[in-house]
Amino acid sequence: MRLADKTLRRLIVKTVSGQVLGRVRGFEIEVDDQMITQYTIISSLLRSRQYLVSRAQVRSITMTEMIVDDAIGRQAKGVSRRFFTIKTEPAVTSGSARTVKN
Repeated sequence: MRLADKTLRRLIVKTVSGQVLGRVRGFEIEVDDQMITQYTIISSLLRSRQYLVSRAQVRSITMTEMIVDDAIGRQAKGVSRRFFTIKTEPAVTSGSARTVKN
């Protein structure tokens, strides 16, 4: 099966357990191998969260959705669910560099 980039960017992304993460916003390609290495997912709620999903975490892709692995992380104050790598970018000012926080 082949998907155009426009179709891929509209896919709903769900975890194996059924939780909706959002939609595919973009992807990164390994130029040497010409394959997708990572997907950028934007949450549906006011686009407040961004997730980076590696190719290895994708379980299946259909014409309507992408199914990815579940991932649970622990924080100091109890247990919370954290899916994949959350990418946050501060406002860009002159001379500042982009950072990625986990």
